[in-house]
Amino acid sequence: MQLVRDADVVLAFLESHAQLPSALRARRIRPFATTPLAMIACWLADDLRRLPATERRRLAGRYRGVDLTMVFSANQIDVLIDAGFHEGSVEAIPFGFAPQQHPPVDFGTRDSSIVAVGFDRGRDYTTLFEAVQGTDLHVDLYCSEGNIAASRLP
Repeated sequence: MQLVRDADVVLAFLESHAQLPSALRARRIRPFATTPLAMIACWLADDLRRLPATERRRLAGRYRGVDLTMVFSANQIDVLIDAGFHEGSVEAIPFGFAPQQHPPVDFGTRDSSIVAVGFDRGRDYTTLFEAVQGTDLHVDLYCSEGNIAASRLP
């Protein structure tokens, strides 16, 4: 516990790693009692959306010792606050590309195609397939079969 005692903050990368430090901090167990705890949450809002209200509160309660929760999209903030996180303790991490640094390019007669890559559970390939249905767009897709099992391929 020497590292925690000397730390300015404890950062839990992903919510599963925040539950134990959160419980220790909430119970004021040293050295977590006085060291601020921050977590980066990836799937927590999605998990909360799928639960009944009573279960949402119980899951959110596992993180009551977290001082700052960072999420990857601003649309997750209201979900966490509705579940019981304190307003002002949830912030979105701005990431991705900066559109202003990538001006539109005229590709001329280049074939229209889309490349989509990803294996995580948040991929919505069904919506992508619906969007390209009936167009001349081609989709190059790199994913697992499970990502598209329920989809109708265009």
